[in-house]
Amino acid sequence: MAIDFDKYSNGKLIELIYQATVEPQCWPELLKQLYLLTQRQNNVSHSHKEHSLFEAMRGHVPCDSFEDDDVALKPVLRHLSQAIRITKRIYENEEQQQLMHSILNRIPVALFLVTSDGTIILMNQLAERMLDESPHIYQVDNKLHLQDSQKQRQMITIIEELSVSRAFEAQSRGLQLEQKEESLSAMAVFTPLNPKTESIFDKRAQVAVFLSSSNYKNKLELSAIADIYQLTPKELRVVDHIVKGISPPQIAEMLHVSYNTVRTQLKSIYQKMNVNKQSELVNRILTGPASMLFQSHQLADLIQHDANPSDHNITLRDGRNLCYRERGHSSGVPVLFCHSILGSRMECFDLNIDWAKKNGLRLIIPDRPGYGYSDPNPYISYQLWSLDALELMEKLHINTFSLIGYAAGCHYACTLASLAPDRVQHMVLIGSGSPITEPKDYQKATPLFMMQTQLAKHFPQLYRLFLVILERSLKENPIYYIDLLATEVHADDRLLLQQSKYYRLLELTCAEVSRQGIRAFAEELAQYSQPSTFNYTSIQTPVTLWHGENSSYIPLKNALRVHNQLPHSEFNLVKNANHLFIYQHWPAILAALKQKLTN
Repeated sequence: MAIDFDKYSNGKLIELIYQATVEPQCWPELLKQLYLLTQRQNNVSHSHKEHSLFEAMRGHVPCDSFEDDDVALKPVLRHLSQAIRITKRIYENEEQQQLMHSILNRIPVALFLVTSDGTIILMNQLAERMLDESPHIYQVDNKLHLQDSQKQRQMITIIEELSVSRAFEAQSRGLQLEQKEESLSAMAVFTPLNPKTESIFDKRAQVAVFLSSSNYKNKLELSAIADIYQLTPKELRVVDHIVKGISPPQIAEMLHVSYNTVRTQLKSIYQKMNVNKQSELVNRILTGPASMLFQSHQLADLIQHDANPSDHNITLRDGRNLCYRERGHSSGVPVLFCHSILGSRMECFDLNIDWAKKNGLRLIIPDRPGYGYSDPNPYISYQLWSLDALELMEKLHINTFSLIGYAAGCHYACTLASLAPDRVQHMVLIGSGSPITEPKDYQKATPLFMMQTQLAKHFPQLYRLFLVILERSLKENPIYYIDLLATEVHADDRLLLQQSKYYRLLELTCAEVSRQGIRAFAEELAQYSQPSTFNYTSIQTPVTLWHGENSSYIPLKNALRVHNQLPHSEFNLVKNANHLFIYQHWPAILAALKQKLTN
């Protein structure tokens, strides 16, 4: 790589450091400039002690590892440390916002948090759905509006009044959202929030707007409501309908009683619940302790919609959860898949066609610890994961199975085959190779990968701090990482990523990598970059290797090095192919494995 540091003075680099704290997508440029700065320090390999990447990730490097002549690095390190403190504060604020969203989404009614002029600051999922589906409300320029102009004026008046009153001075207000009382309609309840201070930087929510409608089938836990307010069964039915936004005349018709009967029951309810009118009753239910007693069918439906019937969980002996996905036939030949470092249980290479099923296989793809929905393990190693995998197969009552490893997943597969040779029938290694540890090994590696490993080995303090910014970026926008890789990989892989079905697969699996942060990804990268002490000659399992001729991640010579050490292996070279050839050759790989197993 040509070194062009002159265009970046130290001042500009420091400016970039702080910019990356608020714009994490700047991390590639920051990585490049940090790397170039270290290269400028004259013969890195001789003037600095080399620390292993794994030590750098885990923080096992002395804080005073910089030499006295590191005059350019010391100020950069100080500013980077300060920037990381700022980043962590931003992280904390974002986590608070995420927590708030999580709480709001558990409220089984539509909820908007608005300012004095009706600007929506925050809303839950049911509120978003009501904006799309309800005939009564909409938004313009992010402001809450009612279709009925008269009701709109009344709502604005209520919000303005509540926004300037103190919480102990103001009571909640209510508003029926349709003119005709007998119609099914939503009811709005307005509650003051009254923040203590007004921010000069942004607007803050001052009023909470609850919307209840019969179109949203929330179900009250009636027995608990009866215990709290000592209501009769008939009164409970009325409460249930009122909260759904159904008017008293309509309740009478639905329950086959007179309107006067419903009015009498309402008076009794008001007395028991210490309210004076219908809006106060709804407010008491929606904002009081009873609000916890809702069962929202909408939320259950959303959760069920997101769940994939192919995903399963087991609890390991140490109490950790392990999540895995299955493809193919439940009675097919079992094959355990070891995903790549940027993979997950989603790494099935085709969302539309189940190639495992077509080949009579049962493909089991577990999330490794810290990936997807599998609980993290404080200690990451190939051996510990092998024990997790064996426990998974035991719980599935699978005695013998085959293995497929992809990229970094090949090392996990090899370790498992070495530990349990009597249980592994055949092993397929795709894009495998010995670790990249020598300078000459980086010649075909992507610049991103090369710069990270080199920076971490020689300047671990810088790299540990840089990881904080990288983590925030991947967590916020994993797709940005895919797009960035697409600009660096071989032209063949670039063309492949332009196909929406493959891009979507990468998008799904990369999102699982950062679901719990990138600690697992970082430590796996550290582990993968260590000099190999593994003895491939000890593997007696038959092995088939597949490798792309032009791989920009694992040089062909590294893959051949592994092939030559394995006692029982054959090598399939995919001509003019790069690292992502697996997406197009997945059907052929599974078909070849099935043939091996049936011969």
